[in-house]
Amino acid sequence: MSKKPKRGSPAIDMTAMVDVAFLLLTFFILTTTNFREDANLEVDLPSSTSIKELPADEGNMIIYVSDTGNVYVGFTDIDTRGKVLRQLIEAENLKGDLTEEAYNYFTSIENIGVPLNELLYYLNLEDEEKKIFTQKGVPHQSADSLGRRNELKIWITQGRLADPKMRFAIRGDGKAPYESAESVLNTLRELKILRMSLITNMEEPPTEGLGM
Repeated sequence: MSKKPKRGSPAIDMTAMVDVAFLLLTFFILTTTNFREDANLEVDLPSSTSIKELPADEGNMIIYVSDTGNVYVGFTDIDTRGKVLRQLIEAENLKGDLTEEAYNYFTSIENIGVPLNELLYYLNLEDEEKKIFTQKGVPHQSADSLGRRNELKIWITQGRLADPKMRFAIRGDGKAPYESAESVLNTLRELKILRMSLITNMEEPPTEGLGM
């Protein structure tokens, strides 16, 4: 009588499932925030009972996703802002002059959302012209047949070069298109950034039922 072949335990690759779970979890957390677009984006943040604050003494890059799906970027450290700007101009061979006024303006703002080919043009506008200029957002989709690039990846890369200890945080609007949130998360994952902060407001922890 022939012996039955031994059967090994089936191997299941959970990589795809973990990726999907990570994307969905982060997206649903993002959708608890609200955006209000101004010259510097102001966010009505959700509340949280967590006591851990975003480190103020360390460099942070904040990625904003608006209700229209536009992406904006900002750096909390002023010196890092200046380094990133100069690095971008050199690495991308940006056309235009970096005047002292343009440099000072960039280092004074919390976030910006323009394609790289419009960056110096925007920074050199007069104050009144900046107010009516429409920021289209930082391109964040994968490269396509039209030659458009994922410029969010470029901003992140230059931020890391300016500050190797760079930390990352996300602010998202509750009405942000899923595709935009997914694109931002995919960009971070491609750059092997799997830890980030989601910014919230503090509130008192619930006391009901705690015998207090």
